Amino acid sequence: MHCYLEPYVREPQLNELSTSEWAGVLKQLFEMGVWYVTITGGEPLYRPDIFKIMEHAKEQGLFFGLLTNGTLVTESVADRIKELGVTGVDVSLYGATPATHEYVTGVTGSFGKAIRAIKLLRERKIRVRIKTPMMKCNVEEQEEMENIAKQLGASYSPDPLVFPKLEQPGSAACIRMDDDQLRTLISERNWVPDDNELMMTSLKRQLICGAGRTRCAISPQGEVFPCTVWRIPLGDLRQQTFKDIWQGEAAGGIRAIGVSDMQVCAT
Repeated sequence: MHCYLEPYVREPQLNELSTSEWAGVLKQLFEMGVWYVTITGGEPLYRPDIFKIMEHAKEQGLFFGLLTNGTLVTESVADRIKELGVTGVDVSLYGATPATHEYVTGVTGSFGKAIRAIKLLRERKIRVRIKTPMMKCNVEEQEEMENIAKQLGASYSPDPLVFPKLEQPGSAACIRMDDDQLRTLISERNWVPDDNELMMTSLKRQLICGAGRTRCAISPQGEVFPCTVWRIPLGDLRQQTFKDIWQGEAAGGIRAIGVSDMQVCAT
């Protein structure tokens, strides 16, 4: 219920790119001018060769960050992350208490493991950002979340966007805050000046997001999509180069689309 990649990673994935294939992909990205890569999942630390993949990113001169739930971060894992020079680690935390966090994850003990991961990473002077989607279940815990981040030496990044499944636009309604709740929270926490209407009105304008323009997503099997949420295939890295995909007809079509052309986004 909590992961924007959940519809895609619900089932076990087969035929993932090998370590050497990922090395080739990273080389292509660098040659195309990409300078930053976010390594995410699912849970990227489940992959046995994840540090080899990071090594290839480092060898190419890419900056890279890691997005993790923290449950697999041990002393040795934190040491390796430090050695590889990861730019920063984002750790998902869904509430200020085990009850709230584990209500979302559905995994007993996951709150304690996430907190432990943050501590281990900060002990090694690794930049950590706590990422929290703001939901009805944690809206009253925002001050506590900020305090936890401060105590742990991490930054705090609350996110008001809770993504529905694109095939079920109403699927997030039960957990997502409405505009009035967001306005109140933003005002109370002083995240945006009271007279700044940009956050609440920007979607009404013809603004274009970076999907397929400044960023994209690559699946474990090498499929390229505009972003992690928008699963329209642009190409397959096992059959095409990244350059051909990025400059191809499908990607060009994505860049020609405005917000008003997309029923889900326009509403």
